[in-house]
Amino acid sequence: MDCEWLKDKAMATMEDWLQKHPNVCGVIAANDGMTLGAIEAFKGAGKDLSKCYFYGIDGMQDACASIKAGELTASVLQDAEGMMKKGLEMINDMLNGKKVSREPQYVESILITKDNVDQFID
Repeated sequence: MDCEWLKDKAMATMEDWLQKHPNVCGVIAANDGMTLGAIEAFKGAGKDLSKCYFYGIDGMQDACASIKAGELTASVLQDAEGMMKKGLEMINDMLNGKKVSREPQYVESILITKDNVDQFID
């Protein structure tokens, strides 16, 4: 479902889904905001969050607080600094005449869970 990356739209969409599909027990969303919106819909529907799984992407502070509160299961923190370094390294290599691989370049992401969330809370 397309929620345009918006928490409020994700909440409204999830409210509709829960009306049509009351046995839904989890959400994976492309950003933390949408996952948090879905969690709000589950709360509003009186769902037991401890029996559901919620995953997002970004490692936002609100998401970390939700993980710590036992609501959001996990968030994947994309390493923006690592991606920037890898990109600049490739640009530097190209500018200096070095051959740069055309294969995808991977930068490891970090899974934030209840076990390590304290490391990511400002």
